[in-house]
Amino acid sequence: MMGLHRWTAIGLLSAVLAGNSQTVTPASLLALTRTCKQISTGMYSTDDGTAANIPVCSLTGAVFWTADMDIDCDGISTAHCNLTADPWYQAQTSAQTSTGQWMNAETMPYFVIPLASTRFNFSNHQIQLGTVAAILYNNRLEYAVFADEGPANIIGEASYATAALLGINSNPATGGTDGPVSYIVFTGATGRVLKNEDHNEVIQVGSARALQLLQDNATALRPQSPAHSYFQVSLPRISIQHPGPHSIEIRNACGQRILKFEGYGETEYHPRLQPGVYWVKITIAGVEKTLRAVAF
Repeated sequence: MMGLHRWTAIGLLSAVLAGNSQTVTPASLLALTRTCKQISTGMYSTDDGTAANIPVCSLTGAVFWTADMDIDCDGISTAHCNLTADPWYQAQTSAQTSTGQWMNAETMPYFVIPLASTRFNFSNHQIQLGTVAAILYNNRLEYAVFADEGPANIIGEASYATAALLGINSNPATGGTDGPVSYIVFTGATGRVLKNEDHNEVIQVGSARALQLLQDNATALRPQSPAHSYFQVSLPRISIQHPGPHSIEIRNACGQRILKFEGYGETEYHPRLQPGVYWVKITIAGVEKTLRAVAF
């Protein structure tokens, strides 16, 4: 039997959206990494001498791994990235800028993929230098470009600038984090930039591909509990508590649709409704629930 909910809302028929429905949240992307379809033939270590237990996993339109983050300071010498600051410093990177210069680890957010091996060869998965990744840490999301290659047996590394954006200690000798840090690397030509040094382009490409990734992998975000476990209706507030895609339809007593919201991730909506009876259909990752609600 449909539940009856008392909505205490007044005013004109309108809605105020709390948040941008086109904004990809860290939680929505992180939800895609909760299970792993392994595509690497073996596992990686996070550091020399540690256990090899990090697989590379696949999604529709991306590959990912969850590891630590070591700090890469390679590229042109700067105040914080140089041989004095970084005992492992190298003056070049695998990728170059559009003008033929080495990357600047201090100012350019980039990440590292292990050298190709029988364990995993990134080029076999439509990934090349200039490919963009979404990097997630501590409920923060940043986009970075693939610009350097690392040891064939170690995974989990990004530039000084990437770490700083994520709130990670970026000191190349003493910084980094044990994680977890998730690296979601977009595959295919639309996941690459023309200028590795252009972080605005990296963000544009990453944002578009992240949204597409959520759409292409919606079934992976289907609720593992009943749909009603993931929302609360108590107007003037509708709270969505699931990282996947969702939609909300509000219809009047005659069945005419008067409002519709669509979005991703945990968010809140604040519709104002005239007094009356309404039907509210909430769909979370393809699972529907309809409620009968009264606004007074």
